[in-house]
Amino acid sequence: MSLDVFFRELIDKVESSEISNAGKDAEGFYKPVRTILLRHLNLLKDLHAKPLAKPMLKASWKYVTEHVPPEWLVPDDSVDKAQLKKILE
Repeated sequence: MSLDVFFRELIDKVESSEISNAGKDAEGFYKPVRTILLRHLNLLKDLHAKPLAKPMLKASWKYVTEHVPPEWLVPDDSVDKAQLKKILE
C-alpha cells in the first residue's frame, strides 16, 4: 500500500468518525477542528511526494497527530514506513 492510500484511509476514518467541528482554540474562539483536520490530511495526501513541501508536510502531520487517535496513525505492514519517516523528518 502506498502513502497515498494510507492518507486516503485516514481521511475516510475522519469522515466516518465522531470528530466534529465543535471546538475552540486556546483563546476561546471557534475552531472547526474536523474541517481543518481534513484539509491537513488532503495536503499530506497530495504533497507527500514533493520534496519541497517538507515543511508544510511536517506542520500538517503535527496537527493531525494532535487531533487523531494514535492507533489510527500506525501504518500497516504494507505501508513503506521508511518512506513515511523520510517525509516527516
